[in-house]
Amino acid sequence: MPDVRPFNLFIRRTLPALILGAAFALAGVGYAAGQTPAPAQASSLPVKAPPQTRRKPKKPVLIFDYIDAKPEPSTRPYSADIARQHVSTLSWDLAVLAAVGTTVGVKEWGWGERSFHVTKEGWFGRHTEFGGIDKLGHAYSAQLMSDYITWRLRAAGYNGEESSITAAILTGAAFTAVELGDGFSRYGASYEDLIASAAGIAFSYLGNNVPGLHDKVDFRMQYVPTMRSGDFVGAGDYDGKKFLLAWKLGGFDTFKDTPLRYFEIHTGYYTRGYTGAAVQTGNETRTAYVGLGLNLTELLFSQPGLRDTDAGSVVRAFNKYFQLPYTYVASDGNSGR
Repeated sequence: MPDVRPFNLFIRRTLPALILGAAFALAGVGYAAGQTPAPAQASSLPVKAPPQTRRKPKKPVLIFDYIDAKPEPSTRPYSADIARQHVSTLSWDLAVLAAVGTTVGVKEWGWGERSFHVTKEGWFGRHTEFGGIDKLGHAYSAQLMSDYITWRLRAAGYNGEESSITAAILTGAAFTAVELGDGFSRYGASYEDLIASAAGIAFSYLGNNVPGLHDKVDFRMQYVPTMRSGDFVGAGDYDGKKFLLAWKLGGFDTFKDTPLRYFEIHTGYYTRGYTGAAVQTGNETRTAYVGLGLNLTELLFSQPGLRDTDAGSVVRAFNKYFQLPYTYVASDGNSGR
């Protein structure tokens, strides 16, 4: 089954809404220390007070504050009323999601062409359709959507934990709807896809609510187009993709004050030969690898003066979800494609 393409497009179209979301910034407060005059001494020349300014620190135009937001536990039980408020806030986002998902499902995937049926796709076996890489695509897409909804709601002023619960519910409903639609196409509904999507949603929820977890690990995709699949926005171009967990040493107390904070341990997986002209030639490969990479955020923008800039904000957001080729060494000897 192909990757969940509507949601990749959804992220691309609605990312500006995240960029324009409200953000909080701390303003520095300056003060002048007074001096106590020495008793019974001749008065000396007055000490010039340090200059005062009302100028506020420059804030970056591109703000992704909620990517690194600390967990914010709720002080009340989650309720249907909270969910309704969230859905009302997300009305535009959900309308785009429904329109894009339905259009692509009917035109690209053939929803409605067959009666409902279920397909057993398998997991990561060699003789599965995509070697299991499509399951990681589902998990990754679900993580993106769940994270986006969480941060949209947090930017609107809602509690972090409550936002992540709503995000999990809405993302789960959306990915379930996609599988139901696939059930009426040649692909068929797949319980494996549902489980993979649930794993991505759970990863998002834990990352937004477990203290320190987002500092320790990212779920990323590396993509170098191969021009082999020719499908919608390259979503099914699995020959150009890798999915990995990046374990950031700087997020662990043992390493955060050492030079090792600039490095990451990668555990990844990719397939080759399952899509495009190379498919079904007998040369399909599945590769799991371990790598040592550079933490670009920590290496380039860890200093406060650089971190709170447009460039620092963009790199921080990019590095959380996408792996830049040639910034790591891997056990399989392939750090490019």
